[in-house]
Amino acid sequence: MKTIFKTVLVIGLLILFWACNKEDDSSENLPLGDMEFVNETLANFTGDPGDNIVTLYVDTNAIVVDPTKVFIELNIEYPVAGALDYAYKMPFENAEFQYLVGAVGGNNEYIPENTLRFNPNHENIIESSYPDSVVPSGDYNSATLNAFDFPVETPLFGSMMGKNIQGEWQFNFPDYSGQPGSVHKIKLVFEEGALQRD
Repeated sequence: MKTIFKTVLVIGLLILFWACNKEDDSSENLPLGDMEFVNETLANFTGDPGDNIVTLYVDTNAIVVDPTKVFIELNIEYPVAGALDYAYKMPFENAEFQYLVGAVGGNNEYIPENTLRFNPNHENIIESSYPDSVVPSGDYNSATLNAFDFPVETPLFGSMMGKNIQGEWQFNFPDYSGQPGSVHKIKLVFEEGALQRD
């Protein structure tokens, strides 16, 4: 009787162990919920023309499965929008900078109170003139004045597809006027369905 009980107990434990492992395996393929990663460390530009790199670390091990549910939000301070490009680079081997904006915005100003929110589904692009001479807060897609000189990513965030987000993201703000400026905030937003566990 004891032998039968032990056998049944062992079989029951094996079935429970198998069921738990099966559940864990299947959960790896489920999409992750909303996630945000923020860098609010003020990064000042020196006033010398050239690159200005800001980093943001992402600690989640996941891959992008729907780039249309990814958002990049920026708060920038710079006096001449048309003299500033900006791009992002993901933390995978041989990644290259992908430009969000190339030399657009004319003589308008970027002010830190205004949040620029980039996503592939947005239709607006940064224009060359505004009533207050300030680039307003808004939902934007990528834009460039001259696609040959300043190539931007088309479609926006298309290069993210299937890439792991874990590691150090870089954001580059090359400026051409040599005027001082700063990045006040960078936020990466992954809405539900954007990511899947790697």
